[in-house]
Amino acid sequence: MNDAVDIQATIAGRVVVVAVTMDHAEVWSLDERQVKPLAVVVRHDAQAEHRHVKTGQFGHGHASEEGYARYFGDLAAVVAGANEIMIAGHGKGHSNMMETFAEFLSSQRSELFAKVSEMRYVDLPHTTGRELAALARKWKEEQRLTGK
Repeated sequence: MNDAVDIQATIAGRVVVVAVTMDHAEVWSLDERQVKPLAVVVRHDAQAEHRHVKTGQFGHGHASEEGYARYFGDLAAVVAGANEIMIAGHGKGHSNMMETFAEFLSSQRSELFAKVSEMRYVDLPHTTGRELAALARKWKEEQRLTGK
């Protein structure tokens, strides 16, 4: 539990960028000197594996959506103290965890959704955390220049 308190204290008051994928999320600050994420949140599937099920069960024929409420809840708890949240994701449709996480925040944690200032598509598998932080600094500058 001490680690969770330390992470929340580290994130408190910062602008953070969250890279969300189906299985894990990394939280980065916009600090150009940062070399590792402030936090990593991992999705824990009750069955610990992706498996196929009969069509109609679990929505779209896969049980891979299990554990998202807990995953997103854990991620929301980690970033709760941030002043501003930028979300990055990749994928389309049901694979777009950025949009799914934003929808979770909008419906379940509206006070955190109000802190989301940016949502951007990024090629996460080919983007390092430091590159992501640099992109977030660029987005922040664009916000400043456009007044948004």
